[in-house]
Amino acid sequence: MSTLNGGKIQNILYAHINKGVNFEAPGYCMPKNNQKIDNLSFITHEKGYSNSNQKFRCVADNNSFSNFYGYVEVEKDCQKVVADQINNNILLSSTAKIESKPQLIINADDVKCSHGSTTGQLNKEAIYYMQTRGISEQSAKNLLIEAFINDIINEIDNKEYGEFLKNKGFNLF
Repeated sequence: MSTLNGGKIQNILYAHINKGVNFEAPGYCMPKNNQKIDNLSFITHEKGYSNSNQKFRCVADNNSFSNFYGYVEVEKDCQKVVADQINNNILLSSTAKIESKPQLIINADDVKCSHGSTTGQLNKEAIYYMQTRGISEQSAKNLLIEAFINDIINEIDNKEYGEFLKNKGFNLF
């Protein structure tokens, strides 16, 4: 799941996971200029001996808003489930807003599940370091954003789509 353009967007992911399934769900969004993007995911482990891994990242700027609502449920008697969910975010301006609500509902005993969320800003020391090496401030910011997002793009199974996203460039801000 990736979102780059649009005024008001809602992405919804539903996954029902059976025995032996290894489900990967990388995604990102980059709202700016008053965009509003909702990213909702509902992952249900219906059988044991299954895995899910959801990584979602957002970079928001200029009065934009992003919402990540992630819901992972392990149904009763679904043993040996491994489920990870993480949402990392970067705010590029004081007017951008991000809400993050990762959730786990676990109805089984023998599982390994985790979830988390971080929201912060670009590392000012890293930007300064690059500037002392002759890189402009904007180029330094774009490099940091690219590194942050490329971690997700590299997990996309469709290599052609991943290359399209990389070639799109991150000079969006």
